[in-house]
Amino acid sequence: MAGGGSCRRPVPFHESDPQHIPHAVENVMSIAAINSRNQFKGSIVAIHRAPVVSEIEVETPAGILSAVVTTSSIERLPLRIGDEVLAVFKATEVLVAKLG
Repeated sequence: MAGGGSCRRPVPFHESDPQHIPHAVENVMSIAAINSRNQFKGSIVAIHRAPVVSEIEVETPAGILSAVVTTSSIERLPLRIGDEVLAVFKATEVLVAKLG
């Protein structure tokens, strides 16, 4: 590489180890630290797969919650119908539509 720099292969996220990423371990938030109003415990009732992103439906005491996640995340975790999960969300990422 010109200028004396080095050329390194980018490491995909799924191959990275938080122990080797500066500050990654310190910045991981525990489930207990997340506001309980921003999470729903439930079980996966449906997975609608697509090549890049997929939709997961989670049955919670409040009803069915749908989430769009990368298909690679479904495979990496691995998520299956019937798995118990915790759906955590940020208020800035919730969309509201008027009914009626």
